[in-house]
Amino acid sequence: MKFSIITLGCKLNKAEGEIMKDILIKKGYKYTENPDESEILIINTCTVKGPTESKAIKLVNKYKDKKLILAGYLVQHQPELFNGYTLIGLDHIDEVDKVLEDYLNGKIDVLIDRKNTKKLLPSVDQYPIKIIILQEGCLWNCLYCATKLAGVMQNHILQNIFIKNIRMSEIKWIKIIYFTGTDLATYGYDLNIDLAD
Repeated sequence: MKFSIITLGCKLNKAEGEIMKDILIKKGYKYTENPDESEILIINTCTVKGPTESKAIKLVNKYKDKKLILAGYLVQHQPELFNGYTLIGLDHIDEVDKVLEDYLNGKIDVLIDRKNTKKLLPSVDQYPIKIIILQEGCLWNCLYCATKLAGVMQNHILQNIFIKNIRMSEIKWIKIIYFTGTDLATYGYDLNIDLAD
């Protein structure tokens, strides 16, 4: 069965889209870049600004006749926009295979609860690049941005895990490492460290 993922937003969203893609490929689903060729489409949404939210809604309307699963920040922030759809919130992207299996068996999952635990997401290797998600959420209150409404700031990687990821990159001959998060300036805020540490 072929699936495709459309990801809107930043490197963090793109990394989470790649994580979902890798999970489904390992479960035997076939990936296609072309959403029109797919039987299953995951739209990974963003909620930073109005135009991006509008684009997500337009995509849902465009592909409403496909098997659709919606994920990401807009789903977390405004699930009421997507009543009747399968929803994967921020703390559940690692369950995409279970959610898809449920969907194919006629069950509509709405997983938008916040677990309030430090989640450890796998890094994403796209040779020669590795993407490491360090944190998500934000502490600020920018008037143009709704990210904070989707959830509070959380760090995902402690220093020892961070160093392990870097060492694994050397072994795999990875040349470029992207550190990503919603607001990397807040990394370690709750741990009394910062990115420089």
